Amino acid sequence: PTSFAPVIETSKDIVEKSVGQYHVPVIVADGQ
Repeated sequence: PTSFAPVIETSKDIVEKSVGQYHVPVIVADGQ
């Protein structure tokens, strides 16, 4: 899980710039 943290942060940052509103809820739902 520790190694996943920077990957998720980077992915979230990239997606926020491109699709943003699509991927953020997916990450939140996947985290729960």
